[in-house]
Amino acid sequence: MARILLIQHMYHPEGEALLRAGSEMEVEVLSEDTLAALLPQLADAEAIIARTPARVGADTITAAPRLRVISTSGYGTDNIDIPAATAAGVVVVNNPGSAENSVAEHAVALVLGLAKKLTWSDAAVRAGRPWDFRRGFEAIELKGRTLGVIGFGRIGREVARKLHEGFGMEVVAYDPLLDVATLVPWARRAPSVEELLPQADVVTIHCALTSETRRLFDERRLSLMRRGALLINTARGPVVDEAALAAALRTGALGGAGIDVYESEPPAAGNPLFELDSVILTAHTAGLTVESARQLALSAATQVLAALDGVRPTNLVNPEVWERRRGAAGALVER
Repeated sequence: MARILLIQHMYHPEGEALLRAGSEMEVEVLSEDTLAALLPQLADAEAIIARTPARVGADTITAAPRLRVISTSGYGTDNIDIPAATAAGVVVVNNPGSAENSVAEHAVALVLGLAKKLTWSDAAVRAGRPWDFRRGFEAIELKGRTLGVIGFGRIGREVARKLHEGFGMEVVAYDPLLDVATLVPWARRAPSVEELLPQADVVTIHCALTSETRRLFDERRLSLMRRGALLINTARGPVVDEAALAAALRTGALGGAGIDVYESEPPAAGNPLFELDSVILTAHTAGLTVESARQLALSAATQVLAALDGVRPTNLVNPEVWERRRGAAGALVER
């Protein structure tokens, strides 16, 4: 009987139901990702599904000699030690595409909320403050303004498409992996982040967290943004230096920020962004709708079951492990 460990419940119960449907599967749900909490279950574990922000580090992988597959709960894989998994011959899968529209809609909602000062207006009405539209309100129109997109993959392109086609924004994109030949005709390509930032009224972040993108938006780069510009982050928290962002917002150098992800999650009580009314904060929920939660859970469950059954999963993060296995066993099934 294969033991599957879930670090936190899956986003939707149908995912867990699919895992439990097989008579040869034993599913254990754990609430902590520490080695001490996991250790009693790791000796027999053949699969782990880790829901962000739970981490699967090298120590966890080493303590699980029967481990064959690790799945993320979504697209990002920065919570898994990929080199350690690869060295141990453990397949890692992620779940791209399932939350693409959900994240894009959330990013657009943050842009609109900031541009139209929705939280300011809501607070004014609830508190009975004077409706002085010359002070504090200062909503803007998006039509004709420039959207800067950092990371022009599926989510970045979808955010850009919605804001270009729906609201008339101009689009400039930066992505080091972007092939200029495949750039959509209504978007311009920036050769660097530094050249994009001064052009944009709104900047939305959709890049993965890597050693190159960690603190990508530091004090220096934030200072390159247009005065009064808006910053949206639905990617990964450590891409933005929160202290530097808070300082730029306090001085009015930036007009507002929409933040769904944080340097540490959940953010500490003293986070400097909490005190600023020019910020909209959400709880890492951009990718979670009723529809996307179900798709993410079913995708993770389906891929884990496939890997355990010797069938190549759809979204391999480290495909070289699968190729090594196939070469060693000569009997793995390909779709």
